[in-house]
Amino acid sequence: MRILFICPSQRPQACGVGDYTRRLASACEERGIQCGILSLSEPDPKDADGVDGTNMRWRCGADEHWRNKAAKLERVVDQIAPDWVSLQFVPYGYHPRGLCRDLVRLLKSLPTQARRHVFFHELFLGLQLEETLKNRIVGRLQCRIIQDILRVWRADCVHTHAAPYASWLREHSAQVKSLPLFGNIPVVSKIGSVAPEFDQWVNKRHNEGLSLWMTGYFGTFYPGAADKDFVALLRKFAQITGRQMLCFLAGRQDPEARQRWEALERSSDNILRWILLGEMDAASVSSYLQQLDFGIAATPWALAGKSGGIATMREHGLPVLIPRNDWTPRLAVAETSHDGLIPAWQEEAVFQQLLHPVVQTPQRDAHGQLVSQFLKDIGAHTI
Repeated sequence: MRILFICPSQRPQACGVGDYTRRLASACEERGIQCGILSLSEPDPKDADGVDGTNMRWRCGADEHWRNKAAKLERVVDQIAPDWVSLQFVPYGYHPRGLCRDLVRLLKSLPTQARRHVFFHELFLGLQLEETLKNRIVGRLQCRIIQDILRVWRADCVHTHAAPYASWLREHSAQVKSLPLFGNIPVVSKIGSVAPEFDQWVNKRHNEGLSLWMTGYFGTFYPGAADKDFVALLRKFAQITGRQMLCFLAGRQDPEARQRWEALERSSDNILRWILLGEMDAASVSSYLQQLDFGIAATPWALAGKSGGIATMREHGLPVLIPRNDWTPRLAVAETSHDGLIPAWQEEAVFQQLLHPVVQTPQRDAHGQLVSQFLKDIGAHTI
């Protein structure tokens, strides 16, 4: 079997969907499946086409005209003759405002007899009750584009991971299957150096016997990820347990996220300290996560299933605090429970699960079962 994956970017940690796609393609190749990846929105056009290991990779710059991208897609399809073309969809990956009309034109122009797959990693603004009027207006435009994608792509298999997304897709006649995410950072077997400031605190804890809580975020620091109530909860937990708490942030951040974090840094004291680590390579991220006591997510509870960062922390054996419960789906969704995730607004559960955690060994092959499910789902359709 041959699969061509389409995603926004292949640059490591530049795009969570791109990281996921690279790991999925590599795992499929380990099972003897020939895979190629075409990215359509590389932020740096200097990323040249070529072959990376055994995995054929082609790249288009974000500013390239859609006709040039369509021509490259057609050449790639002619070259590898895929049995399946898999679209990994996230609106803001293909357009800065999520208005990816050119993607619809490109998909419509693709002449191939291959089966078609789409994974909706996100849908559109306006699926939550709390959405602003401005975002609902933008969301209507995004919604029309997604409806066009469903119409022109005519996917033989549709996947998503979050219950609110599945509800909307089913309401619009898509035969959607649930496929949970796996983490986008492999678990390293040997813990190495992370960053000087992080390493010095680890040394103080292990070699000098300093009593500390070490926790942190991985990924984009979204608004609401550390509101006043959550900061007060962390401070209370540190005071009651008599241990200073260090809260780290790892991963690339945009200017707005950095400003939010810097405001927290200015409030640091001997009870609760906020420390920015920034972007780092995959091995360092894995070493960082394996040395935390627990993780903190910036994604709302209702959308926890869409977070590659949460999946990564769980695969590294961490319980994960979820501060945000500010995303209420417009459509009816079954009550969701998430193994290893702790709702921060339930203080008793927080104290119970952090003081008496269920020890989980990091999973070095956690994605294997999910890759098998992906292949089973697309294999259910005759080629």
